[in-house]
Amino acid sequence: MHEVLLKRPPIKTSLVVAVLAGVGLWMFLRSDKAAALADADPAMVSAVAALLPQIKSPTNTVKVKFLTQSDGAEAARKLEAEAVSPIVVRKSGKAYTAKNALGVKSESTSLYIGPISLLSHNRVPVPLFSDLLPGEFWRTSVLRKIDAQPSLDFPWKLGAKFSAHATYDEYFSSGEKDTASELSIDCVALEQVEANQAHPSLHGKAMKVRCDQKSNNSYSKAKTTERLEYWYLEELQLSFPYLYERDFPGDDFFPPQHESSMRKVVEISVQR
Repeated sequence: MHEVLLKRPPIKTSLVVAVLAGVGLWMFLRSDKAAALADADPAMVSAVAALLPQIKSPTNTVKVKFLTQSDGAEAARKLEAEAVSPIVVRKSGKAYTAKNALGVKSESTSLYIGPISLLSHNRVPVPLFSDLLPGEFWRTSVLRKIDAQPSLDFPWKLGAKFSAHATYDEYFSSGEKDTASELSIDCVALEQVEANQAHPSLHGKAMKVRCDQKSNNSYSKAKTTERLEYWYLEELQLSFPYLYERDFPGDDFFPPQHESSMRKVVEISVQR
């Protein structure tokens, strides 16, 4: 009978395997970036809250998965919304290719009161490096100024409107300040429907709200126009878009661009 001797792998090989296992575990267990209320301007939080007194934060954490149809292509989006104060909601989302939940195409985490972003972090991930460096490659926008008249009935009264002009400070991932951007937004409550039109599991009423936006920065005089149509869910005190359209007329650096997508809710869960 012959004895079979099992050779131990070389020490260098063992170290490489251990390092790779540690990196894989770190990538799997690491926390995603989350927009923090402490990073928003307190004066702007108070100002926007006064403009939109009917807006409240969701009382539960809500997770939503969408399938997005855009120019014949299909993609998936995941959104998680949770209150960070009685009036401010954090919305964190990722976009994927439809059949690959590991291939993140873009991600964001933002603070909102109604349709107004107080603070947002956005990035297009760099494969592998973004997983290893979750705090890197982000661009940040912080609301610095807003001009608007209060809307006492928006968004829950049919026909209610809200318009505003906002200025945002923009920052690179390094923290270095970029040029400011401007946003004009006009919203109207279009139609009240049953919430189960958004997804069969939902209850109560929902308001369909349309917002038209124009934005630009000092790099280009050309303005980007966007149209978003939202579900505003009364029971959950939460909104998310089901239609998105974007047009850019082109400038000296970039050609004209058009984007249009419909977002269908395929899963929604509420953590009470």
